[in-house]
Amino acid sequence: MVPSVGVTIAKLLGWGQVTTLYMGGLFNLTLSLFILYITIRITPFKTLFCLLGITPFVLHISGGFSYDITINT
Repeated sequence: MVPSVGVTIAKLLGWGQVTTLYMGGLFNLTLSLFILYITIRITPFKTLFCLLGITPFVLHISGGFSYDITINT
């Protein structure tokens, strides 16, 4: 969904394959951070979700180019 927007933008700009994959990962990370922001705003456990959301594993999975971000978030 969201990574396809990044891939489409990179293809329209004529960027290479590696840069296109990086754009997909960047848009995945953006989606994950947006979902984390909404979650922190809604829930009463703001500190817990903030600490869990910025762990290295979550950021690593979120920045990748796969469907894991939409399934695990």
